[in-house]
Formats: sequence, structure tokens, C-alpha cells
Amino acid sequence: LFLFLKFLFNFFILVLLDNNKVRLIFLFKNLYFFGKALQIFLKNNSFVINFLSREQEDVSRLFATKEPEKVSKTQHSISENKNIILNDTLGHIELSVFQQIDIADHVLVIGEVQNLETDDSKKPLIYYRSKYQSLKDE
Repeated sequence: LFLFLKFLFNFFILVLLDNNKVRLIFLFKNLYFFGKALQIFLKNNSFVINFLSREQEDVSRLFATKEPEKVSKTQHSISENKNIILNDTLGHIELSVFQQIDIADHVLVIGEVQNLETDDSKKPLIYYRSKYQSLKDE
């Protein structure tokens, strides 16, 4: 699962550029609902995507609630860019905001990858068709 602190995004697209820069494009839904929170979320001009591991179903369930203290109830560290990196994940990507475009009640955010870390010993947490699942070959 791709997990932001408060947001799940509709889709993302990977874009590779000639100068070895990698940019990801995200579309956030319901800007009217998330408007102020999204502005706070992007105020540092950087953000992180945490990829949850199979062992983190409880973290996924916690972040799906309205619990206001989600982060403090989850083991994490703070990166140099002041992003929250969750512990024991499959990995994470830190991005800087390259461009932000308002589109009706959505916002398109183009982020440039600054840091990427993965743990090859972990398996991904998969949520599909309203339930947690494993890959077929596992």
C-alpha cells in the first residue's frame, strides 16, 4: 500500500527524464475535503511515500481511521527533509514538489525523487478487492 500520512491518491505515473531525474505524478482527490490539510502536507515542499510490508496490516488499519495521533502511535523517524519515515516498511521514496496544478476539485502534484530506500527481505502489503492479500507465488 502506498501510504501518505492522511491521503490515498488516485494514481501515480512514473516519468524518467534524460538528465537522470525521476519524477512521479500524483492525482489527489477531493481537494475541497483535503484542501487545508493538503496545503499543510505540502508546505515543506517535500513529501514521502511509505510502502508498507506484509507485517504492517495493523499500521494500514490505523491510518485508515480518524485517529488524530496516528504518527505518534507508529514507530517512525524524521528524515533530513522533515518527512516521516515509518519503520519496518518495504521501503520509501522521498520527493520534492516540482510542480503543483489545481484541476477542479483535484490537485496534480509532480514530485522529483530525492531519496529511495528498500528492504528486499520484506514482502509487500496488498489491499485488493476490499481485503488484504498475498502475491500468488508466496
